[in-house]
Parts: sequence; C-alpha cells; structure tokens
Amino acid sequence: MSLSLVQSRALLGLEAAAVTVEVHLANGLPSFTLVGLAETEVKEARERVRSAIQNAGLEFPTNKKIRCSQAHSCQIEQGSAA
Repeated sequence: MSLSLVQSRALLGLEAAAVTVEVHLANGLPSFTLVGLAETEVKEARERVRSAIQNAGLEFPTNKKIRCSQAHSCQIEQGSAA
C-alpha cells in the first residue's frame, strides 16, 4: 500500500486555486477510481490522467487498485462546521 499527496493548481475562471491530489495504490483487483468530481467530469478526467501518465513516458499500473481523490484546498466539505 502506498499513499501520495501532491499540491497543485487548478484553473477556476481567472484564478489558479490550490488543490491537493491524493493517490492511493494497493494490491487487489485492477481498478482506477476518481473521487471528488461530478460523474461527467470523472469520465473525462480518467482518460486525461491515463494519457498524462503514458505521455510522460511512464507505464500505467495495470496490476494495482488505484484510488485518486482531489479537492480544492479552500473547499469546505459538506457536513463540516464552518
């Protein structure tokens, strides 16, 4: 099992909002799951992530269970007290 946290930026209009991307790799049935996005965005994002990995000259792990989550650093999660 391995966990990585990456700080990045995402364009929101004219702003470059800080985002945290968390990726968890584990042994198990091969799968690639994205959470933290709307369903229509997930389909597009999955292909963008896969393409980015391959275009960087890396091999997409086919024998791992991959869970990727992203959230804007300033985003308040539903149900949190403000």
